[in-house]
Amino acid sequence: MSCLRKIRTMVSKGPFALLAVVLGAAFVGAVSLQLVERELITRTGVSLALGAAEVAGKLEVMFLERDGDIQVLAAAPQVRGADPVTIRAHLEAVQRAYPVYSRLAVVDRSGHVVASTDEGLIGMDLHQASWFQSVWHVPRVHAETISDSGRRGGALMAVVFSAPIKGADGTFLGAVMTEVDRALWYRLVEETVNQFSMQAKNFGTVHYQVLNAEGSLLLTSEQGDRGENLQMAGLQSALKVTTGRSGYVEEEHPIRKVPIISGYARMSGARSVTALQWGLLVRADHEDVLASVRSLLIKLGLGGMVGFLLMLTAIFWAGVSQRKEHERSMQAERSLRESEMRAGSVIESALDAVVMMDREGRIIEWNRPAELIFGWSRQEALGRNLGETIVPPTLREAHAKGVKHYLATGEGPVLNKRIEITGLRKNGSEFPVELTIIPIKLEGTTIFSAFLRDITERKAMVKQLEEGAVYFRMLSELLPLSLFELDAQGRCLYRNRALQRLLGEWHEDSLITADGSVVASSWTEWICDDDRKSVAEAWSFMLGTMAPIHLESRLALPGSEPCWVQLSVWPLATDSGLRYLGVMEDITVRKKTIAHTMQLMHHGRFELRTLGEARHLAELLAYAFPDPSRTQLGLTELLVNGVEHGSLKLSYTEKSALLKAGTLDHEIASRLALADYAQKRVRVSLDRTETALRMSITDDGEGFDWNQYLDLDSARSTDLHGRGIAMAKAISFDKLDFQGCGNQVVASVSLKGINADAWPEGVRKVA
Repeated sequence: MSCLRKIRTMVSKGPFALLAVVLGAAFVGAVSLQLVERELITRTGVSLALGAAEVAGKLEVMFLERDGDIQVLAAAPQVRGADPVTIRAHLEAVQRAYPVYSRLAVVDRSGHVVASTDEGLIGMDLHQASWFQSVWHVPRVHAETISDSGRRGGALMAVVFSAPIKGADGTFLGAVMTEVDRALWYRLVEETVNQFSMQAKNFGTVHYQVLNAEGSLLLTSEQGDRGENLQMAGLQSALKVTTGRSGYVEEEHPIRKVPIISGYARMSGARSVTALQWGLLVRADHEDVLASVRSLLIKLGLGGMVGFLLMLTAIFWAGVSQRKEHERSMQAERSLRESEMRAGSVIESALDAVVMMDREGRIIEWNRPAELIFGWSRQEALGRNLGETIVPPTLREAHAKGVKHYLATGEGPVLNKRIEITGLRKNGSEFPVELTIIPIKLEGTTIFSAFLRDITERKAMVKQLEEGAVYFRMLSELLPLSLFELDAQGRCLYRNRALQRLLGEWHEDSLITADGSVVASSWTEWICDDDRKSVAEAWSFMLGTMAPIHLESRLALPGSEPCWVQLSVWPLATDSGLRYLGVMEDITVRKKTIAHTMQLMHHGRFELRTLGEARHLAELLAYAFPDPSRTQLGLTELLVNGVEHGSLKLSYTEKSALLKAGTLDHEIASRLALADYAQKRVRVSLDRTETALRMSITDDGEGFDWNQYLDLDSARSTDLHGRGIAMAKAISFDKLDFQGCGNQVVASVSLKGINADAWPEGVRKVA
């Protein structure tokens, strides 16, 4: 009531007093609006800078993954000294496993392409290509961008990664190249920026530009960008991003000539990525950011006009004016709160702990993951000294000196890098963390944004592996199984006594050093020449899928017949790089016993239902034939066809579609579980005479047009299946007869001139 009396008194003094009130209110409102707008711009700039840093971080992770891929690919035994067909098969397997690559190629030491997933490259001379020249003169991983050829610094077309292929003595044998086209980079950047835009919806439309190290435009979300060099054009954000620090600037859009806010960040660079170091610009229009505040101003102006017209009575005018002033204050407060929420949305959505510190060392931001990792709540952490909160006592002096040194010189050896360090929890316990610190310049001051990740479990796992390795070596020497360890290139690092006894003294000098630990040659030298192709294919599959392999193979032992082994290899990622653990079991006696037993069979009847049963039966029945390795291929194909196309009624077209989609196994399992297929069986009979072995296979299907599959058809050469019957006819059997509608087939092998009694040790290829 006292306030109203004062206003009434002022109104009674005349129009001059009224004018003073109006002008005073306008001045206060203008000043308040300026403060709100400036605060909103500041917080928007911080958010855009964090968004740019997030995009840069994701790009760098993608680069580092590709860097690791090509190192493994260049070290694979399949690309060193193999025939072009084997190399291409390996490259195609890698491409299927990693579809990010648009094409892969291997060139010899002269620069000629010997194998590629792109048939048009095969035979081309690429010795003048910049990537080949780079790995030739400096034998290490190299990465570079390929841009539009029509202009300097044109739009990104692809990123090429290359690595040298080295011999055992380190000589340059050639190079491997992988290419990732721009679609992947566009998708990665756009998804990250779109997610950021959805979280910060009040920023309006958020655009991005990706620049190379020289400032030329590589990727952009804006129509009309000419691809010019933004650094040479003098754009502030493009110039500032070269410093390697994150931040934001207010500037004029180079094309649309409107005020914008630009957040910027730069990839820190590591390994081959150092040659790229792209810069990221994330922009929002001034007008879009301030739209809500400007709308408030219009509303307040209109409200003032209405209030002025209603000044017929001083009391009523005073009431309206007071109410409008209150609404303006509340709206400004809400706008400020919304801007804070937008700035914090990126931080709170992060998976890692995000901690921000001002130049005095006080904590100014502390997200939910930070609460979980360190044990301090947000309310407890804000305002505390960071060094006394999460830095162990032994590291606090170094932490303080590092901050002081950066503020004085602008240099910091651990900034913009991913490092491992020790952190401190609220309860006083210390633990290992992975840390990245990014300094951000804001309006004449500096804040530090830290991203932290608890790596306690990772370290514990590594320690367990290291400790387990000691026990593994001790145990492996006592086991009867043959054990060995390989490095990423397939070279044997360790083999136990059982394997040493199995191999004898063969290749002793080239396989093991004096201390018995490091072996120079590839483990594939143990394998018989006839089996190396199948082993290489299995190895390629393991490299592409990181799944273990299990197969049977023969070892080439000097002075004696090859021995059969059951071979298993498991991939294992360690801090020292990729490793492989292998197990061999000598199954030569088992093979001979099975062969001799199957030779005694003159008549046999079998029924099967699943693919697993089909493959196991094919492996067993193959030993009834003179050449099991040749016969097993055809038997497997015929029995699998009986299950898939006969019992389960999978058509050729259906199987093609399921293979392409990668869902064939799922569909087969689903059909086997249905009551309609529960009673379906494939029946097999074997009959031996003095002159021939006959295998009859009958399924419960409706048959098929078998004539078109008896021979290899060029029209189906690119299909994912459909060649098994032709291969069985050509390789596995002397005669193949389909009967009736095609649901019965008889496969025959002649025994003329073969002494059956000699099979186990002579004609039969089991040893």
